[in-house]
Formats: sequence, structure tokens, C-alpha cells
Amino acid sequence: YGCRALFSLAANAEKQVAIAEAGGIRAVVAALQQHPTEALVQYFGCGALWSLVLNAENRVVIAEVGGIAAIVAAMQQHPTNADLQLLCCHLLIQLTLNTKNKVSWPRRA
Repeated sequence: YGCRALFSLAANAEKQVAIAEAGGIRAVVAALQQHPTEALVQYFGCGALWSLVLNAENRVVIAEVGGIAAIVAAMQQHPTNADLQLLCCHLLIQLTLNTKNKVSWPRRA
């Protein structure tokens, strides 16, 4: 229920900063990593990250603590969960808004 609470609590900019400063991003990513088969943990964990990613500084922190890999793992573990897939796609789009998070893909010949 922790991820679900953070999903709701991070509704405004002040709380997004406070949650990040308290280690909330790292805790959410840890929950995603420790419970990969639990669809609700994955959904609410990614939902919490979605609320937190609206803060530009949090985008970098999410990537630094392994959030991108955790999001992709959630998508791979739950390929038929359309709600989770959509949430993760939106979350990954938000993460690319920070140039530090962008990855250069090699061009095909």
C-alpha cells in the first residue's frame, strides 16, 4: 500500500520534492524490483513514479536509482496488463524530457 499512498500524495510540486528528499523514489524502485510478479505493486509503483516524474529533478533521480530498468521490467513481466503498459509508456516518455536520460541508439545501416 506504500506505493499507492505515494501515488496519491505526490499530487503537488511541494510533496513531490519532499517525497524525493525522504528517499521515496529509491523506495518505490526497490518495491518494483523486489515484487516483479505482483501486478498491483508494479501498477501503483509506476503510478507513484508517474506522480513524481512531473518534477524535473526527480526525472534524473528516477533514472539514477534504476527506475528506467524497473519500468521496462514491469512491462516485460506483465505484457497483457494494458493499464500498466500505458502507464509505463507515459512514464518513459516523461523521463526522456530530461536530456541526461536520453540514450543514443545506433543507426541501422
